[in-house]
Amino acid sequence: MRSVLVALTAVFLLSGCFVWEELEKGEAILDAHSPNRNKRKQEEEAAAKAAEAENAPSAAQRAAAWWDGARSIGPRPDDKPDADPMVSCRVGGATRFTKRSDCLARGGRVSSG
Repeated sequence: MRSVLVALTAVFLLSGCFVWEELEKGEAILDAHSPNRNKRKQEEEAAAKAAEAENAPSAAQRAAAWWDGARSIGPRPDDKPDADPMVSCRVGGATRFTKRSDCLARGGRVSSG
């Protein structure tokens, strides 16, 4: 008899979990379809976006940051100007002015340099 009593008490006590779960599900459904609650959510989201926009850098700050990292296109630091000089190159009966290595790669004959 005691075990039946303990089992019934456990059933009544544990049934509250089911009730709370159903109440939470119902609350979520109300949140999804309630205009007042949706309006409050939208206001909170708008306030969060406004706070984020205040902390965002301005266009001038973004431009300054870009210029700090900008690099110019130029010769590599290890390029030596005298390593591959410009020469007069005779290729196929025509004279062209190219770098010495380009002339030799095309099968030309270096006229000067």
